[in-house]
Amino acid sequence: TIEVHLAGGEISTDLSSGVTVLPSAARGPESEHSADSVATQGVREAFTIQTRDRFNNTLAGEARGTFQVALHGSADPRAGAPVQGLDESPTVRPTEPNTKGIYEVEWMPRLAGTYDFSATYTDSGGLLGTYFRRGDLLEPEYSDSRPLEYPYHAVAHCPSSLRTCDSTRLDAVLDFNWGEGPPLQAIGSEVAFPSDYWSARWTGFISVPTTGAYSFEAATDDDASARVEVAGTVVLESAGAGTGQNLTLRVGELYPIEVEYHEGSRDAVLQIYWQDPSGARSVVPAHHLHHTRHLKDSPYPFMVYPGEVAGATSSAVGAGLTTCTALHECGFTVQARDAFGNKRFNSGADHWLLELIGVSDWAGTGRVNDNILTGAEEPAVLSLEAEALDWVYVGEVVVVRGASMANFTSVV
Repeated sequence: TIEVHLAGGEISTDLSSGVTVLPSAARGPESEHSADSVATQGVREAFTIQTRDRFNNTLAGEARGTFQVALHGSADPRAGAPVQGLDESPTVRPTEPNTKGIYEVEWMPRLAGTYDFSATYTDSGGLLGTYFRRGDLLEPEYSDSRPLEYPYHAVAHCPSSLRTCDSTRLDAVLDFNWGEGPPLQAIGSEVAFPSDYWSARWTGFISVPTTGAYSFEAATDDDASARVEVAGTVVLESAGAGTGQNLTLRVGELYPIEVEYHEGSRDAVLQIYWQDPSGARSVVPAHHLHHTRHLKDSPYPFMVYPGEVAGATSSAVGAGLTTCTALHECGFTVQARDAFGNKRFNSGADHWLLELIGVSDWAGTGRVNDNILTGAEEPAVLSLEAEALDWVYVGEVVVVRGASMANFTSVV
């Protein structure tokens, strides 16, 4: 039963058609991806992201924020390609029509190696704050699924599905007056967070409503200090209250921001203001502060294996390709590569067709893997074998009876 009251009086309602409860805003730690942990070079990868709110409800449409998928690492030196950094940014797009909060991700692996895979979600509504028990940004307090060990925060901020906890809590705006008490209040515990000589750091992104020059101001008590860095530039660093330098910011962009606060003794106060191009001054609002959090089961190691063997990029070297002596072994090496030039990683499962084809003289044009004998003797088939040795193959040929006019070819 739902009753609606206004000014103390009950309002007549007709709920015969029921009440629809919609999901709340999307959250990274509850959203999940279906990506695998391995891929093959040259084979297009595709997976999905399912958007969920903090109560694990699936969204009924697109999320307010944006998803990012990235791979960072270097090509494996054994792959033969120049060792270089790789920053892949797969395409993320909502399904059409997006009625279940599902996003599709596609990308093409090109360099074999081991990478760090991450799937994150960026949304407005504040910065991630990490609070430290010491004044020098040491001994952080993280949310966790063990409230008796981490008693200051709701478990929901860092659920157990999150691989690493990234912060203490989400702060919508930096507008605090803690007085003489601690900044964190214990939840279900009497363990006290210090009231003096602690510190905090907030990280995320900042956006602006209009393009132009912005200045930042910190209001703190006399026994504290603040530092503000925007887009890699320290725009404010002061003990006590202070105003920093101007910085030109463009509408539609997200700029990295980091705020540090060091508390001394007595009252604790922190307020971060900005002054926009029109001269208006206000506390930086929550809808212009953004934070990024990992999805469930992110980040993790990701392996890209070389693709299938490509004859056009593979090669063979060795004396056995041109000259062999009867009744003696001769050898050569085949370097297997995929279409992008990565040396082929193999477990011995690849199959090679090795042929010795006659072109003239005793071998006879067109004879394959045998020699020509006279009389009633049976042809003796040559022994050709390919042995897998990690990233290369070594081929061996035993010539039973031969001459110099035979050619060896390898067929992938």
